[in-house]
Amino acid sequence: MKSKPIALITALLVVGALRLLPGLDDLSLWVDEGWSAITADQDTLPAVTDMVVEDVHPPLHLYLLHIWRQLTGTSVFALRYMAVLATLLTAAFIYRLGSDLFDNQTGLIASLLYVTHDLVIVLGQEVRQYPLAMLLSVMTVWVYWRFWTETSWQRGVAFVVSGAALLWTLYWGGFVLLSLAVHAMVTQPRRVVRFASANLVIGILFLPWVPILLQQTVDDLPEGIGHALPAETNSYEILAFQLLGRPEIFWGILGIAGTFHLGRRRWWPDATTMLLASVVGITLALSIALNYFYASLSFRNLAILLPPFGLLVGHTIARFRSYERAILVLIAVAFGLTLTDAGPPTRLPWPRIANHITHHSRADDVVLIETWFDTYAFEYYLEDVESIRSQVRRRDENKAPPGFTGDEVGAAQGIWIMRFASDTDIRPALHDLGFVDSGSFQWQTPLSPVDLWRLDRPAEGLVEVFGTEIALNRYSVRRQPDGVS
Repeated sequence: MKSKPIALITALLVVGALRLLPGLDDLSLWVDEGWSAITADQDTLPAVTDMVVEDVHPPLHLYLLHIWRQLTGTSVFALRYMAVLATLLTAAFIYRLGSDLFDNQTGLIASLLYVTHDLVIVLGQEVRQYPLAMLLSVMTVWVYWRFWTETSWQRGVAFVVSGAALLWTLYWGGFVLLSLAVHAMVTQPRRVVRFASANLVIGILFLPWVPILLQQTVDDLPEGIGHALPAETNSYEILAFQLLGRPEIFWGILGIAGTFHLGRRRWWPDATTMLLASVVGITLALSIALNYFYASLSFRNLAILLPPFGLLVGHTIARFRSYERAILVLIAVAFGLTLTDAGPPTRLPWPRIANHITHHSRADDVVLIETWFDTYAFEYYLEDVESIRSQVRRRDENKAPPGFTGDEVGAAQGIWIMRFASDTDIRPALHDLGFVDSGSFQWQTPLSPVDLWRLDRPAEGLVEVFGTEIALNRYSVRRQPDGVS
């Protein structure tokens, strides 16, 4: 009988892999992925830390990604596979937690719901920390439950390590840890000192990063995170369909019913369902409350609630009779596979633009990037070409002077300028350094046009001018066996 659940969870992991792996490297990196890839590409971990200081997240994921790329390479597939692996491991831990809390059926159903959830698939194909955070969140709840059932020092150490790793991966992990502390105080008040001691150790382990956290928020972003959802009704509707899926009322009812043991005579949560409900409810409530004082609400951060909520839904479905359970599972999977709840972010044509530059450049050409956060993805594709890797310059338009200096362009004979979502035109500063316009290209995108300009140092005299966009500065004649080229 033991082999049957193992075979089923293996099949679920295969289903998850089939949803995540095909075309994993087809989509171009988007803004946040580009930043992750460039940050992990730093030479040392201290250099990675210097980059992370400018972000709004803790550094563990990028530390691991830095090490991961040393082992697997820097291709898009290799970088994203780390997220795929974390997603599949999360599904396995959901099964284990569901089995320990309830039964094998609950674990299997929750794992199935997880690998068919739209937001899980979107995040599971990105070079970001959210899949790792979801893995650590379900691991932390699992090791906490083991510590709750038997407070041995070994299980306490496991809880401390997992909880600290979660906190070093995502700040919202702190709300999960607080939820677990509340659960311990309510359900085991006589042993609360042991849980408090474990949380104190977790806090001490996180203490070295606290000054950076304060710099990221209080100093750098005192008003909040720019992409945070505003504190209004529409934001909560977005949270509902991103986290629950469509139709929201269907999933919401199943989750609430799982909290109150549908189908049993006793309708009050016990320690098991209270554990999951407290993680979901307290984390969500504190996130919404915080958003009124500091703009920070994001469904991506709250994706750590998907495993515990899925277990509540799985617990509800598992309580039905076999044929009813089969119908509900089929309906749930059909919703997950057919209704689009979480669409991927906008991806810009950086591979095509970088390919255009690399195929029309000399080795000494310089590429100047008008600084914008999304251009980190462009820089990843550009630096993937060894011949021009050392020739990329990034200009911070918030700093003076507004142009490039002669030292920055060096002895380059040709310059590419890439501008995106910026009103600044630095070509006049380069004209003063002796460069002339020799080409102009533009890509239309859903966000803002991408402008690409080519400038060259002119020869003694222009050979020919073609309209107002292209000028021929120099040419060469080569003799070939069958003619002249």
